[in-house]
Amino acid sequence: MKIFTKLFLSILLILTVTLSVVHYITVNESFESALQLEINNSLRQHQIIKYTVSEDILSASSMSQIDRDSILKIVELASSNFDTSVLLFDYNDDIDPDKGDIKYWVDMMGEFEYLRVESRLETSSGDYLFETSTDISEIYANTRQMSSRYRTIFLVAEVVGAVLAAVLALSVTVPIRKITRASKEMAAGNYEIKIPVNRNDELGELSRSFLKMKSSVTDTMDQLELASRQKDDFVGNFAHELKTPMTSIIGYADTIYSGHLSEEEMREAAKYILNEGLRLESLSFKLLELITIKNNKFVMEDTSTYEFFEDTKQTVLPAAVKKGVQVSFACEPAYIRIEYDLFKTMVMNLIDNAFKSGGDQVQVRGEISGQAYRISVTDNGRGIPEEELNRITEAFYMIDKSRSRKEHGAGLGLALCERVAQLHGTSLRFRSEVGKGTEVSFVMTVLEESEDEDA
Repeated sequence: MKIFTKLFLSILLILTVTLSVVHYITVNESFESALQLEINNSLRQHQIIKYTVSEDILSASSMSQIDRDSILKIVELASSNFDTSVLLFDYNDDIDPDKGDIKYWVDMMGEFEYLRVESRLETSSGDYLFETSTDISEIYANTRQMSSRYRTIFLVAEVVGAVLAAVLALSVTVPIRKITRASKEMAAGNYEIKIPVNRNDELGELSRSFLKMKSSVTDTMDQLELASRQKDDFVGNFAHELKTPMTSIIGYADTIYSGHLSEEEMREAAKYILNEGLRLESLSFKLLELITIKNNKFVMEDTSTYEFFEDTKQTVLPAAVKKGVQVSFACEPAYIRIEYDLFKTMVMNLIDNAFKSGGDQVQVRGEISGQAYRISVTDNGRGIPEEELNRITEAFYMIDKSRSRKEHGAGLGLALCERVAQLHGTSLRFRSEVGKGTEVSFVMTVLEESEDEDA
């Protein structure tokens, strides 16, 4: 059974039971109250009439001998005076002694109901059953009329209740049906379906939760699609990066093997083989570092930025002189927590990229701002187009492939740097303007003091 049917029938059942109970209680209590009031009045009237008849009989008997006919005339006179049916019967022993000397009951006479009250009347001429009868048909007629009106109200209330129950059931089940259809659409691969959220109750909250889930699933699907595409690009680029140098190496090696080259031609072929071999070596080292970073845990240690950048400076100065680039270091002393070798690899890669930018000046800065230590590498080279900035950390992505290969690059340097930055709880930020240069920066946390010094 569907939720709509269950909810509709449940509401209708509750309404029916409630109206029936109210009907019974209201009509029954009204009838019982009216009947009891009439009984009390009839009992009082019975006693008054009986007392009047007794007095009249006593008065008549004091003046002369009274017989049954005289008593009947007195009773008939009382009946006309009180406008009540009064009857007199010979007494017998049928009256229940447990009920006292008076009893009453409701008697049906045709289409009318009468309340009959009976008691014992003692006279000088004998004992009689004295009975008064009151028409109470109006009470029963009012009760039947009230019950009829209530049945009409009951029917109208049932119809209105059924309509309201259907509306309420629909207001609950329609959003559920929409969510059900949406889930089926999502299961079929359609993630563009929309669910209107215009309620502030639990169903509205359910709709909002479903939309959040849909958004989360969509984001996950997009991420998986991006990851799959990046994986395909990675494999394709990797195959291409291996194929290109290997083709050159095999070609020049085959030329040398043929033996028809001059010494100068052989030296030129050997130079190409050496260059492509160095590029393959660089590619293998970078791939090894990426795999190592991904699959291993590293121990961090508190390190002085002064000592680190002095070490880095001594390492890069020969390459700067060779390339004709002026490099300067301006780093404030502080302590940061790093994995020394990986961190140095990252900074060296950033500096090496700055050397290859085509500029003649490179600045390395380390600045303290509160608890943040900002490290930046800035060059005045050719710059990077804005549309390229969000892709330069992808593996094998190269802005100028011919220049990168000439310098033994494989597009893995910045991908490696990004991995190292993430390992240290930070990320690379790029600012660049074509023709003016590029700045790469990241932020580390300043330590209050070195744990090594505390020891």
